[in-house]
Amino acid sequence: MPAPESRPAQQPTIERKTPPVVADAKRQDQPVKPPAVLLDEPPAGQAAAAKALSPSSAAAPKAEVRSPAPTRGQGLIAITPDGKFAVFTNPKSRMPEQFKVGDQLPTGENIRSIDVKDGKVVSSTKEYQLD
Repeated sequence: MPAPESRPAQQPTIERKTPPVVADAKRQDQPVKPPAVLLDEPPAGQAAAAKALSPSSAAAPKAEVRSPAPTRGQGLIAITPDGKFAVFTNPKSRMPEQFKVGDQLPTGENIRSIDVKDGKVVSSTKEYQLD
């Protein structure tokens, strides 16, 4: 009997698939978002109809421009009942400080008089009044 041929044992080859290289930085597992919808503009077919129904720009009232509200926190806050002290806000620290006649305010003004009855403080350049 002839001797069987001996072949070297072959190991099965395993093919490993590598994921394809993505050219852009987007991840594949993120869902694709639909394009944005502009709500200010009507669709193309309705644009002519919307223009015909809208009033002319000359007849439309113009928006009123308001000046910004004055900033609070600077100036006279209170006067003591005896009229010896006035309380002002320090603009640097935004904290209240007491001043008497002759003291210098953080703005550089000197207090000349404090009037409790009228709620006024007269400085070297200005007159402050309680609200």
